[in-house]
Amino acid sequence: MRTRFYIDDSFWCMLAILIFLDTEGIAPAFLLTAAVHELGHLLMVCLCGGTVTSFRLSAAGGMLHYQLSRPSRWDDFLISASGALLGLTFAVVCGLCDLPLLAGAGILLNGFNLLPIAPLDGGRMLTCILHDTHPLVPCIASLTLLLLFICGLYTGLRHNGWGLFLIASLLLAERRMDLQSVCTHGKI
Repeated sequence: MRTRFYIDDSFWCMLAILIFLDTEGIAPAFLLTAAVHELGHLLMVCLCGGTVTSFRLSAAGGMLHYQLSRPSRWDDFLISASGALLGLTFAVVCGLCDLPLLAGAGILLNGFNLLPIAPLDGGRMLTCILHDTHPLVPCIASLTLLLLFICGLYTGLRHNGWGLFLIASLLLAERRMDLQSVCTHGKI
């Protein structure tokens, strides 16, 4: 089976914006950290006996699609957790090697990815533990999004840093679109 690799136009737009706005030179650190994160997922897919069917880059990041010979929620949980696990390990090693920019980028990117909100890895891990139809899954995700939104609003107003607010708004909009899609298809 061949692995298909896709790069959405949104990825190129996001990359152009990052390069344009990156006056401190931190974008390469985040891109390297994201690559290490995705490598963690790839390695775990291989360790679980699976094959990668496609990889898509978009403005939201990387999305690895895979097939397992014997699918299980435990394997899906391990694959979801492995990106952050390798990414955080990489951040610790970078910190020990006196590379604070890479260490900080690794902690920020991988820590954020562990939030229990779909489509982030933490959201996938939560659905592996509780199953996606469990009533706590949307409650936990909604509460996390609300806290993220409030923290983003606070940092924006207090410190003029609107990045977290923007990310929370995008995740909230995506969540609303998913819920509306589910409602229109009669699954709720």
